[in-house]
Amino acid sequence: MPYKINKFIKQELSIRQLRTFLESKELPFSGKFEHLIERIESEFNSDDGVINSNEVHDLLKNAAKFGNRRMYYISKINRASIQSIKSKALISKVLCNISPYNNSNDFNDLNLDKNNLDSLIENDLFILEYLNTTYDELDLVIKIELGYSYTREAIRKNDDGTELKFTYKDYFWIEINFKTSIICIHLPSFPEHFGNSYTNNTLFTHFYKKLSSDFGFVFENMSESNKLLYTIFKDIISVSEEPFKKRMENHSALLPQISKIIDENKVLQETSYPQFEERLQDLIERLIIQENFKEYLEYSKGKDGIISQMQYTDETGASVNATTGSTKKKGTIELCDVFFDTRKTINDNEKVDILFIDWFLDYLMDEDYNEENDDLKGEPDEPTEVLTVPKITTKFVSSDKYLLMHFRRQLLTEEVVTHVLSKLRNYPEFRW
Repeated sequence: MPYKINKFIKQELSIRQLRTFLESKELPFSGKFEHLIERIESEFNSDDGVINSNEVHDLLKNAAKFGNRRMYYISKINRASIQSIKSKALISKVLCNISPYNNSNDFNDLNLDKNNLDSLIENDLFILEYLNTTYDELDLVIKIELGYSYTREAIRKNDDGTELKFTYKDYFWIEINFKTSIICIHLPSFPEHFGNSYTNNTLFTHFYKKLSSDFGFVFENMSESNKLLYTIFKDIISVSEEPFKKRMENHSALLPQISKIIDENKVLQETSYPQFEERLQDLIERLIIQENFKEYLEYSKGKDGIISQMQYTDETGASVNATTGSTKKKGTIELCDVFFDTRKTINDNEKVDILFIDWFLDYLMDEDYNEENDDLKGEPDEPTEVLTVPKITTKFVSSDKYLLMHFRRQLLTEEVVTHVLSKLRNYPEFRW
């Protein structure tokens, strides 16, 4: 029987992935989604085709690993607990309990890797369908990848009121990096598929506890991640504001004159205000940015992205949520004022709890970008500024158990994740 990519994994593939895959094999890559799928299947089934089973499996793996898994929960494992099971023999014993294998007692030679991602099996439990372990030359574990699936039937009403029964099958991906003691749990963005009792955080907690139970991991506290978010926030803001600060430098000689006029005319009752000229300079820089806000949002060489929103919680528990106005059609100046006012407090405390970053996908600049067919469109309820360079918004959330990185888009591809992580890996905490 000719091979067909199953209906579940097909939902995780994007047209960009298919085009990139076909182009890498020097095959025609134009056409609609279903035509591209048929082209891959036909080439695979052909006796003289240029697509082999390993390449199809890699394509399916990337679909299950990325696709709708746009929620990346990053946690740190206590180094002692991960080092205790690094050898091939010890980790194989652990993996045998996760993925039973009864044909051998020699744990040094055991190969437990599996790839059942093309399975049509439906289940209402979390089933392990993918397992891959990477070792170094000393047979010490470098990395483990685990792929789980979950199937659920649901009823949806059509426009005419009739009920339609359909099946969800979603995938969950876990990466364990033994060199950096980091785990990354990739979760889908639609927890309602699993029933009303599920949220993204309950799904995270399920796998967090499972990893602790299966591997004996002890996790580190991640509350300091809000300081990391501040560092990223400060660096991106610095690049965005640099052109406007330089413009202000051309007029910096005016500041002492303004200060002198105010003092001589006794505009203020106090004889002096600390950092008066510095604050005045900040205010003028803010006004220059507001007058040139479109330029502030636009791409320029060396500019990785822009901060679109942030949230800060002070010691009393009160929180401030501020946006630059980059995702709104109205009220830009007012929103921008709140953003700049809040930033002063954030700089004093050096921490950010929630951060939205619009990353420029500048590697796409030379491509024939077609907005209608591309997968880089923003979420339908959040219209974004139209820029020459496509971008993707990520939402970062700091917690005591994880740092969440949420890619806000419909389907995720490896190239987008690789691009964003290449920017984040300038920070030691992201070198995993």
